[in-house]
Amino acid sequence: MFSGNEKISPRQLHRLIFLDFFGKGAVLLPAFGRDMGSREFCVGIFLVFLLMMGYGWMIACLGRKVKSDFFGYMKERLGKITAGTMTVLFMVYAFLNLAYLVNIFANLGTSFVLTEEGELPLMLLLLGGALYVALGGLEIRGRVAETLYPLLFYPLLALMVFCGFHMRPEYVSFGSLNHSELSFLNLFPMFSSFGGMVFFLFVCPGVENKKAGGKAYLRGLFQAALGLFFLFVIIGGTFGDSGISRETYPAVQLMTSASLPGGFVERWDVIFTALLLTQLYISAGASLHYLFVLGKYLIPGFGGRKTGVLLCGLALLATLGFGSSQKAVALYSAINSFLVVPAGAAMVGILLWIERVKGGRRA
Repeated sequence: MFSGNEKISPRQLHRLIFLDFFGKGAVLLPAFGRDMGSREFCVGIFLVFLLMMGYGWMIACLGRKVKSDFFGYMKERLGKITAGTMTVLFMVYAFLNLAYLVNIFANLGTSFVLTEEGELPLMLLLLGGALYVALGGLEIRGRVAETLYPLLFYPLLALMVFCGFHMRPEYVSFGSLNHSELSFLNLFPMFSSFGGMVFFLFVCPGVENKKAGGKAYLRGLFQAALGLFFLFVIIGGTFGDSGISRETYPAVQLMTSASLPGGFVERWDVIFTALLLTQLYISAGASLHYLFVLGKYLIPGFGGRKTGVLLCGLALLATLGFGSSQKAVALYSAINSFLVVPAGAAMVGILLWIERVKGGRRA
């Protein structure tokens, strides 16, 4: 029997975080490394992941201060106008994230799984699934993640191990490091793809144990970062210095080299794509759920099926307006990297400073 208290366990939160960030990172991060060699790319994402974990630790610390809802906390600390502005920016991030996921889901599906199918049916399929999960609230998202996690994580791990045996010794060092390729303009968009980490602040009041929830949140981030890092190291060690930049979806192309003794299954790339598509479904449901949560703070009565259908329709129009995955990535990067994510990081830093000042005054 399931409870109906709109709460999730720390374990469910950990699984939600991993499924949300790993699948999206596997397909999005290479888009920011088009001009980078494999060695530079791997060093770059290692630096990004260090920054990501530091930012995640700050968010987890702030989450312990949130009592009932983060919007009310922002109003109390920063004022109504600032809280409303930040909420609008977060809604922009969630909407762009949803539109990008719709675009990439359809592109991946028609490229590797349903090659004779058009993109529109796949877009509608993802939006329908995301709407179902989002309407169920945080508790349904937690249950879905808990159910799908073992079905996705262990096959992904096995496929990565199989591919690791195909790494070539002459590619492992990737040659010499080109420092000029590790530029801010490449690394910061990589970090911005994890800008949704800040949404934990809206979720943390719904975690059964706040302290354990913070640890589960960081554990999920670390697991996703570690998995992605080794995935791209394996890609570089298999395809060489241009292996990551050469392919649109190098993680999927890597799976063409995966094999088991006996040759029982030949198209591991199709299986891997299906696993990634399922994770993108989790991410799309998260984006739509956050749009519901954020919208309620600004518009009374926001949410429900009609609102969800409207948001899905707008996301579909935005996706069709992109025209290509390259345009989707460009827009996603431009707005999130240089507007939404910096504003969110500044807000987290200011709120932590306010808490420190208040604590010092009480002492």
